[in-house]
Amino acid sequence: MILKQPKENELSICQKKAVDSTKATKSSIYEMMLNSIDYYNKASGTVIYGDGDFINHATVITFQTDMTTGSAYCNQRYYEHIDNIYSVTTGDLDDNYIIQDIETYYDDGIYLKLDHDYKKYFKNIGDPVTPQLEKRVEDAERYGRGTDGLPRAVYRADYTRIPLASRCLFPQGFTMGALHDFSLWNIEEITELDGNECFRITGTPEASYAGKTRIHNYEMYVNTKNGCIMKLQGFNESGELVFYVYTDDLRFDDDAQEHKKAPSEIPEGYRKIGET
Repeated sequence: MILKQPKENELSICQKKAVDSTKATKSSIYEMMLNSIDYYNKASGTVIYGDGDFINHATVITFQTDMTTGSAYCNQRYYEHIDNIYSVTTGDLDDNYIIQDIETYYDDGIYLKLDHDYKKYFKNIGDPVTPQLEKRVEDAERYGRGTDGLPRAVYRADYTRIPLASRCLFPQGFTMGALHDFSLWNIEEITELDGNECFRITGTPEASYAGKTRIHNYEMYVNTKNGCIMKLQGFNESGELVFYVYTDDLRFDDDAQEHKKAPSEIPEGYRKIGET
């Protein structure tokens, strides 16, 4: 489905404003995290995450996105070694351990992917997709159990165009998996992290999600203005870190950086993906 491109000076697509943090409830926080893309239009920064058997590795996503125009930029890097998984910023990363480096651009109706490891590219032309005509499922119907008794979840489309940063920007998966049972988590305090007011939340996922992620308990910091996860650490029963999300220089709306423009020409020596 191709949706219309917003016209110049068209009103913001952001339709919701967060409840005052001092009046927030578990219900309002859950709804905001489940629909975080409704609470901001633009974002930029870096998301760093790792989990499971590769907890000592890290996927690093540096991005800028503008959902009012469908424009976005993403640099995806994968590091095969991290010195201290309990605290990671971009300044801690050693580029000697990069084993993947990919850039993607959504710019003026053009999609461009540059794989710098294999010196390949892919380019496509098409209108940006924006959320004005999105068909919505009621939040109460987005998570439950099927007739087989197994958990089921309904995901919204991610209009940030940065799906690899969804653990921060649009954390609907973790929200449904870990927070749908309000008795399993607590709002510990309202605090600040990297200049952003946050809810510090601790909890224990239900058994099915814990089995999938190996998370026995977790602590996270959630932006009070939009429901994005600023920091998340999940631990196993032995207290070892098995899941993390960190952010660096995360900015929203007027503070967000403009997206990086696609290069006018394909870098010399790059072959089209699919060509031998």
